[in-house]
Amino acid sequence: MVEYMFRFLLIYLLGLLFNVGFGQNVLMVEKIGTAKRFSYLVGDYINIKTKAKKLHLRNFLWSIEDSSIMIGTNYTVPFEDIKSVRKEIYFPKLLSKITLIAGVGFITLDVINNLINGQQVFNPTTLIIGGSLVGVGLVMIPLSQRNMNIGFKWKLKVIKPL
Repeated sequence: MVEYMFRFLLIYLLGLLFNVGFGQNVLMVEKIGTAKRFSYLVGDYINIKTKAKKLHLRNFLWSIEDSSIMIGTNYTVPFEDIKSVRKEIYFPKLLSKITLIAGVGFITLDVINNLINGQQVFNPTTLIIGGSLVGVGLVMIPLSQRNMNIGFKWKLKVIKPL
């Protein structure tokens, strides 16, 4: 019994000793002087704007190198060429979609109901309520993205695993 425990302990310790983990690089966008950070791994969706060609690149992060990133399979962008990184904020995006669908759906259901009942098709109070829901949804669209201009306030870093 002691011999089996010794073998198990020896195999366990050798497994821990020779277990070498290879991690992946992490692209970090952080605000200088604060604790605000956003991290991107390979396979994450990223939205950037470049300086030289003024391109908006929206695709999956294919690879992270020391001085450049590869977006999709077509574009390799050096860090010096990145002007800004956009991050989608979940709650305003969700609220925008919900209010747009609710506004259009509310107007549509009321129009169909009034057509079936033979009443006035467009009720002014329905248009006010549905239109305000659509308006709130349209206002929330630009608020659902955070633009981080690289330079004075924000910087890019690559964090390598140990």
